[in-house]
Amino acid sequence: MDIASAHEQFGIFRNLVRRCFTPRFSEEFRLSHRGSICPERAKCKSNLVYCTSYSFHAIVPILPVATDQLRINNEIRAHELRVIGADGKNMGVLTLAAALAAASVARLDLIEISSSTIPPIAKIMDYGKFEYERSKKEKVAKAKVKVSETKEVQIKVGTGDHDMELKAKKVAEWLAEGHRVRAELFLKGRYKGMSEEFLKERLERFLLRIPYAYKIAEPIARSPKGFAGVIERDLVAQAKREKVQSKNEI
Repeated sequence: MDIASAHEQFGIFRNLVRRCFTPRFSEEFRLSHRGSICPERAKCKSNLVYCTSYSFHAIVPILPVATDQLRINNEIRAHELRVIGADGKNMGVLTLAAALAAASVARLDLIEISSSTIPPIAKIMDYGKFEYERSKKEKVAKAKVKVSETKEVQIKVGTGDHDMELKAKKVAEWLAEGHRVRAELFLKGRYKGMSEEFLKERLERFLLRIPYAYKIAEPIARSPKGFAGVIERDLVAQAKREKVQSKNEI
């Protein structure tokens, strides 16, 4: 298929990356390197497209290249790169051809690790190893990010002191982890008719048992099941509390 018939069949390929193949290579090579970018900007037979100075033939791409995709080897578009060698040393600014040759000699891949700099930065290393190390770093980063959520604790008018202490310690753990806590006094039956002041005081007495500094995020108010309020940690007050405790222990 010549250039004219290709244009007629696929249409104008504006805003798509132009790709190339050469008939001198095998069919297997052309299929496996279908997404390769032309390494040099030299005029092809047609003045509508560009190719290398070799006997390459321009073809219309079926799919555009994703801009955020990691580029390796012949997928790299930049003509010059700042290259980091396999030993971690800076090899300076090299042409794409020279960088690819260096990677080929080392039997490794050329990976563009930063495309936002001028010139882009590329590293010579095994692509499989690079992906493995990158996935490990992503897992560590995700593990460090703690998702804050609102935990819930529920007490009743008849909850005993021992259970109160256990629940208060659990709330302290949640606060230390950075979570908000919704404390609720659950009312059932005849307890619903008790004095509102008494019921609020009952919930406040529970909050005072919490061995971690907190501040009121949402004041105690009526809820569908009784009375509830939301608290969150107070790091400044907690730091002062820990400082006083450390002085008392000396």
